[in-house]
Amino acid sequence: MNYKIRNVWINDERDILLWTKGGEIFEIQDNSPKICLRGNFDGELWGLCVSPKKDIYYTVGEDKLLGV
Repeated sequence: MNYKIRNVWINDERDILLWTKGGEIFEIQDNSPKICLRGNFDGELWGLCVSPKKDIYYTVGEDKLLGV
């Protein structure tokens, strides 16, 4: 995974969102980080599949990795 930070957003309550080059989004509230979204590595998105029954999706990219 590529955790190089591409973008940072901070609101008035000092909550932080971090977007990484690998497509992950991290939320930091009260100094407690959590992963909001896992993505594929930097590059092209080759496939996307959304579950019809659950809040989940899968992606695959040019790096040949399946992301959940």
